[in-house]
Order: sequence, then structure tokens, then C-alpha cells
Amino acid sequence: MSNNYAIFSDIDGTLVDNQQHVSPATIRTINSLIDHHHHFSIATGRMLESGMAIAHQIGPQIDVIASNGAVIHANGKTSVSLLGANALSTIYSIVERYHLSAFFFTTNRVFYTNLLPDYFSTDAQQRVAGTGQPKYARVANVDELVDHQKEIVNGIVISDENPSALAAAKTTLASSNNFGITSSSANNIEILPHDVTKATAVQRYCQLVDVPLSRSMAFGDGLNDLPMLKAVAVGVAMDNAKAQVKQAVPNHTQSNLDDGVANFLNKYFEV
Repeated sequence: MSNNYAIFSDIDGTLVDNQQHVSPATIRTINSLIDHHHHFSIATGRMLESGMAIAHQIGPQIDVIASNGAVIHANGKTSVSLLGANALSTIYSIVERYHLSAFFFTTNRVFYTNLLPDYFSTDAQQRVAGTGQPKYARVANVDELVDHQKEIVNGIVISDENPSALAAAKTTLASSNNFGITSSSANNIEILPHDVTKATAVQRYCQLVDVPLSRSMAFGDGLNDLPMLKAVAVGVAMDNAKAQVKQAVPNHTQSNLDDGVANFLNKYFEV
């Protein structure tokens, strides 16, 4: 009987450095494990196209869980969960009420309400949307947003300027049964289809590749990684992870800038 594992890794603060590069040591380790019939998937809050750009740095056999679990790309096939018209209408009205801006993601485009903040530099835009042609499109009203209901898989509300409005919006959004919310940092609210998290995606992925959860492992640093880290058999927090994340899982490794993922994998699998 095979003892292959399903291994998952967040991107930002986990798999890449500050220049969005996967280190040569990490690439070698991951490809060595794949050669030994283990499965490796990125598991990110980014949209699919942006996650695929990082996967391509490593090799063609890397799968991608994107949009915090709303998109699963495995074995060359992509499945998506959609927010749906009711959720989009509810989210739009709440965001407008608190005078915030929201971003809604497909697998390769971003729709936004109100303003595109100045801090969306080229680097920040690539982290969210990937590289290539312009992918940002403004929606002027709720009807324009709902027109894209068959494409939109998740959303995010970001505010550095108005934390009180963000907190109030989060409380209001959390009261809805049409969707789920999480946060990767204090300045955002990440919005997902109902009952979708990185944890549910990890479980689904394991079914797709026929690996039991008892042979699963995940790496992460943010609060949105916690469901995944708790769902797998071996959850690993990065040294640079938020304190709440490190306290919640028993396994730890070095930071993303010190090849933490590769170091843990090399020790665990003796490669």
C-alpha cells in the first residue's frame, strides 16, 4: 500500500520570499517528493491565475487550491464554488452602508466597488491578480455586480483607513447565512461561499487524489490558514506566523525567508 502524502502550502509568508520567489532549495525538495509520488498543492487566498503563476515556478505537477478554497485545480481539472446572486447583493449593500470598497474575484479577474486604493502598486496587484493584461474592472452598482454571478467565487474587503467601519461591517457580514467570512490580517475581511474554507478544500483534494487525511500536511502563517492547519494530520506554522496560529498547532518551522517549508519537509521525509 502506498504511503504517499498530500502536502499543502499557503503562498504569502509561507512558500515565497518578499520578492514572490520560491527558493531553489524549496523547489528541489518539492520536486523530489513529487518524484516519490507525494502530492503537492498550493493553498492560497489568491485567485487561481495568481496561484498558478507561483505553481509554475516549481513545476508542472503542482496543483492549486485558490480563493481560500473556493477553487480547486487538481489533475488538470478546475472546480469552483460560486458566491451566488443573493450573497453578492447582501455583501454589496453592507459594504456600501459602511462606505468601504470590496473586491470580487473570478479565477482570473477582479471586480471592485468604489475606489481602487493607491496602495495597489504593481507588486500588490500582481499578488492579488497575477501578471498580464489589466484585470481590474469597476462595478458601479449592485446590478452590474450580480451580472457576474456565474464567475465570482470569493471577495475581500480591505481598509487600513477606517478600522471601526471594517469591524462593524465584519459583524454585520458575519450575521448572514449566505456566505462565510475569515481574515488573513487585521485590515481585511475575506468572504467565501457558504461552508467553503481551505479546510473543506483540503478534504476534497485528498478525495480527488485518493490520499487519506491521516497522510496530509499543511504549512501556513495567517489566520485564514488555521482551518486547514487543523484539518490535516500534520499542521505546521511558520516562525513568522501570527501568534494565534503558532499557538494553535503543535508543529513549527523556520520563516518563509529561511526555507521553513523545505527544512520541515526534508526532516520529516528524510529527503
